[in-house]
Amino acid sequence: HSGPKWYNIESGLSEGKKQNKMILIDVYTDWCKWCKKMDSDVYSDKEIVSYLEENFICVKLDGEGHSLMDYKHQNLTETEITKRFGINSYPTTVFFKANGYHISSIPGYFPANEFMNILTNISKNR
Repeated sequence: HSGPKWYNIESGLSEGKKQNKMILIDVYTDWCKWCKKMDSDVYSDKEIVSYLEENFICVKLDGEGHSLMDYKHQNLTETEITKRFGINSYPTTVFFKANGYHISSIPGYFPANEFMNILTNISKNR
């Protein structure tokens, strides 16, 4: 199955600025079954994928990851960045404007049709 192109947070934020697109961050963990369901049911949905690719830069962030990333000029692990976002449940979808301004964080799994409603509502905040 083909999903959207995924970036890490470092390249995703700079790509968002470059392309003037909003940024969607999928915060997941390896053990989270609802995260896997988002991947298999939602991020593989053709309509969702084409909408995302048109309107968003997509980022995957491992809520328990140890990879170091440059976030706001600080070298932080994915876990530390997740804590900065105040996230403690997975999956959580975080939205940023192209300039890196945080719009909202939405915890939980959503079926494709509900997720599409969220995406279209968020897009109106450009």
